[in-house]
Amino acid sequence: MIEVVLNGRLGNWLFQYAAARALALKTGTGVQLNGYRYVRWRDPLARAPLRTLRFFNIAAAYSHLDIDAARALERLGLRERKKDHVESASDGDRLEELGAATRLTGYFQRPRYWEGCESELRTDLTPRALPTDSAFLRTAAAVSAGNTISVHVRRGDFVTFERELHGVCTIEYYARAITRMRESVADAKFFVFSDDLAWCRERFKDQDMTVVDVAASSREPALDLYLMSRCSHHVISNSTYSWWGAWLDTSPGAIVCTPDRWFNDEQMSARAMRDTVPAQWLRIPCEGQTPAA
Repeated sequence: MIEVVLNGRLGNWLFQYAAARALALKTGTGVQLNGYRYVRWRDPLARAPLRTLRFFNIAAAYSHLDIDAARALERLGLRERKKDHVESASDGDRLEELGAATRLTGYFQRPRYWEGCESELRTDLTPRALPTDSAFLRTAAAVSAGNTISVHVRRGDFVTFERELHGVCTIEYYARAITRMRESVADAKFFVFSDDLAWCRERFKDQDMTVVDVAASSREPALDLYLMSRCSHHVISNSTYSWWGAWLDTSPGAIVCTPDRWFNDEQMSARAMRDTVPAQWLRIPCEGQTPAA
């Protein structure tokens, strides 16, 4: 069994699952997702992140066992003994060289970790079920109607406690990316997804733009990600969440615009642009990622 320790939020979890799933496929075993870092007194079984991941057709076991406790049980022979592997912070790892009883810890934001397993991952990351209310169905039909472009605006924690690490994409970045899309896609229709809808309504007012507000998304974080993936082209932010919205789109000839920097730290950003962002995605200048007013 390949165990992976969950860290971060939904976009991060999908990278972690993908790395574990690829290794499990290569070693002929299964995946266990460990959410012990999300154990709270109101959620002692870490049900919150696991419930979010159950939106997808992920075939995995789930655990909330603290790693120190897990290692103690392993030493006593009461649990499968695993070899711990912590991801390298710089150049990445050769995960294919690891065995079938491995515990992974890291972010694993390198698509090369699951090269050759893309088809299985796309199947795993289809939704188990979708809402049936008329509002959702109208939105799903609209974003699937051709020449549609998702625009993801990540603010929230990027404006507050993650500001120094990530920052947020500037409004100038979105203007450049939208212009590029209008030049490339005839009759383009833009659908804006965000964790700050009020901010977006003030800034994305053109007739070809719709700010998506699906009530169910506040309860189901993966729902907006699914709707983004139904668009034909994408303007993403420096966020693993919209990265997956673009990657899961299988439209032929899909255009993806990405900011040309993902972190405020130059070295970290250069590594992300090399290892995380696919080479065919268009790099759009995004200097000085600071929160716009």
